[in-house]
Parts: sequence; structure tokens; C-alpha cells
Amino acid sequence: MNIIKISILLFAAFVIPPVSASAGNLSSADLKKAQEAAAAGDHKKAFEEYIRLAVEESNPLGMFSLGLSYKNGWGCDIDDVKACEWLEKAARQGIPYAKHLFAECAENGVHCLANPGLAAEWYKKAAESSHSVSLCRLADLHMKGEGVKKNPSKAIELCKTAIKEGSPPAYVWLGKFYLNGDKSVRDNEKALISFGNGAQYNLPEAQYYLGYMHINGLAGVSSLPIARNWYEKAASQGYVEAYFETGRLYFNAPADPKTGWLSEHNLAKAYMWLTAAAKQPLETGKLAETKHMLKEIGKVMPKTWVADLDHKVEHHFEEFP
Repeated sequence: MNIIKISILLFAAFVIPPVSASAGNLSSADLKKAQEAAAAGDHKKAFEEYIRLAVEESNPLGMFSLGLSYKNGWGCDIDDVKACEWLEKAARQGIPYAKHLFAECAENGVHCLANPGLAAEWYKKAAESSHSVSLCRLADLHMKGEGVKKNPSKAIELCKTAIKEGSPPAYVWLGKFYLNGDKSVRDNEKALISFGNGAQYNLPEAQYYLGYMHINGLAGVSSLPIARNWYEKAASQGYVEAYFETGRLYFNAPADPKTGWLSEHNLAKAYMWLTAAAKQPLETGKLAETKHMLKEIGKVMPKTWVADLDHKVEHHFEEFP
């Protein structure tokens, strides 16, 4: 299923609350009409309906949907400023997820000057509206001392609260705090456990960090096969940062003793993930290394493989654009 359609369906199922007083003059039939158009792939029609709901009727959920459309390019060009403007309007009308996204806008200074204090205020409001992972964003501000008093211990507790409230992404945040946070709370063993818990929910960022920890000896021992396995799990879900690492580990796998080069399996995998990496923005050093590895692969890989492997890469990007 197309990733955009998945996002629309998840939006409809989990983000939009039932019609209530907080939703203003929302007509569920109007919103359903827009959602059906989006799910059918007619994003332009959905976008036009969201504009009508937001502009003509000052509808909070229309504002929120319009903000998401600008943010994701659903039926329009991506426009982060307009997205944040409409998300702020929706947040101030009480839409829970809009509160979180508006906080991100305020933290990053998208449509206004960066204001971590304002961001902290709205992350807290989002969390109070049952958007639990917002506690981890608030925790991040406490970890860094931006907009709020620096308090690493409080940051850890806030994120643990998000976990208790049933937010799997909070495991990733907690893992990153233990791995890279203030030195007073760093704990590689706890980071490994947190990322492991996140990986049980099939979260690609958690899988990526498990790969990172295993390749850098932060998991107790350094294990390239385990690292490659976790990196590839993340890459297979479209986690862009994992493409290069997965391809490089396949490229540097032990040689086949019969040929003195990579096995057919590892050769094909190296080619596919490095090709995927080459299509992404890469820092100069990684880009040069990627091109070098692909050139070396081209010297030994049968030309007859290229079309099929390129097709598999294209299929991956169709699923994870």
C-alpha cells in the first residue's frame, strides 16, 4: 500500500477525534468526503475541501488537515511556513496532535522566531491532551536546558512517563537520552535495553541505533553481522540513514574463499543498498565512498543483474518515497 494512503488512513483512524464541541462547526460528512478523496488518491480534491473547511468555516479539523497537507505535500506543494501557520490555528482550537506539531514549529523557528519556551508550553499542552510522546520532546528541552531549566533527571522521568502511558516511540527517545544525553544520565546498557524495546515495536529508528551500538562496541561487544542485521531492518522500512551503513557492511563482508570476492548474495545486497544511498543527500565523504564502492562492484558484478536489482531499488522507493 502506498505510504501516503497509509498516512491518510492512520490520520483518519487515530488522529481525528469524534465530533464534539471542541471541533467547532465540523460536518463529519464534509470531513469524510475529503478523507475518501485522499484515500482514493485524489489529494487535490481533498486539499480543496480542507481549504473550504479551514478558510470558509474556520473549522479546527479543517485547519489541522490543511496544515498536514502543506506539511506533507498532499495535493499541494510542500510549504512548511503555511503548514505551521495552520497547525498553530488548529492547536489554539484544541486539536491534540496540532499542539505537538505547533510546538515543533515554535522550537525550530519555522513560521516565527525560534522559541523553545513556547515550544515547551505547547508540548506540555499536547501531553495533557493525551499525546504522550510530547513528554519526550519536552524532556529533550530539559535535557538541553533550552526554554526550560536544565534537568536531565526530570527529562528521563518525563520520557518514562510517556512509556507508561503507552507510547512506543518514547523508547527511542529514552534510548537516545541514555546514549547521547547529559553525561549525568548516560548509560549504554540502559540505552541498549530501550532501543531493544523500541525494536520490538518494529520502530526503524530503534533498529538503526541497535546497529550503531553493535558496530561501535557500545553493546558490550562489537558485532558486524548483528549491526548489519539491525541496519538492514531499518533500511527496509525506508530509514534513509541506514542505507549507506547497510550497503557498506555488505560491501565489507568476508570474501567468498572460492572467488576471493563477495558472495552473490552479499554482492547484490551491497549494490542495492549503496544504489539507494546514492540517491539520497550524503555528506561529501560518504558520497565519495559510496561511488567508490559502486565502481568496485561494477567491475565484478554481472551486467545482467543490473536491471533486476535496479527494479528492486525502484520498488523500494515506490513503497517508501
